[in-house]
Amino acid sequence: MAFDNELDNRLESFRKTFAGRLDRTVRQRDKELKRRLVQEFHSHMDQAEECAKNRDFFEAERHTLYAEMVRDFLRGWK
Repeated sequence: MAFDNELDNRLESFRKTFAGRLDRTVRQRDKELKRRLVQEFHSHMDQAEECAKNRDFFEAERHTLYAEMVRDFLRGWK
């Protein structure tokens, strides 16, 4: 789909432009970034649970998806 290509192209362009700087920043701030990402994971899970309790399942799913992305990123951490 054209829409998928547009999204892929934007991500690829960003990575080409900023990949080196992002990599250096990650290496320099590795410990702090991990701490913040773990905190972000828990924050999204807390929000997902709260939304589910309030029967706002769309928002609960959205927060769950963000938490999954953070978890997956942390799993791939070197």
